[in-house]
Amino acid sequence: MNYYQISSFNVYKDECLYSFDNPESSTGIYISLSSFLCFGEEFVDLYSKASGTHIFLHLHRTKKLVNKTELSTIDCQPEPKITKLAIGIEGGFQPNSNKFEYQDNYNIVVFPGKVIVPYPNEDLPLKGQIRKG
Repeated sequence: MNYYQISSFNVYKDECLYSFDNPESSTGIYISLSSFLCFGEEFVDLYSKASGTHIFLHLHRTKKLVNKTELSTIDCQPEPKITKLAIGIEGGFQPNSNKFEYQDNYNIVVFPGKVIVPYPNEDLPLKGQIRKG
């Protein structure tokens, strides 16, 4: 019987343990629900076979460019020109300007066979074989 853990704290995973895959990669990342380790698509099947872990959370993030017209209507001002080589000050680069929208897509994936269950899903049980770890 495969167990998964319920984390009592936030788990931040941005990159595969073995490669540079991240949620914005073309295939996303897979997070083990028993060890909270993160894998790219080429390594997740190998890890599943070696460890006996079968349940993963698949995270794929899509990045969409916000139209300049939408930005200007939100701010009601034209985008200022960069006149100084600086970050976060007037006349310099503004890192907090939102030029992209991000959408996270989640699936529960069961290996072997790569059975994909969309998440959130009302058919999934709230509690399963839980082991606190």
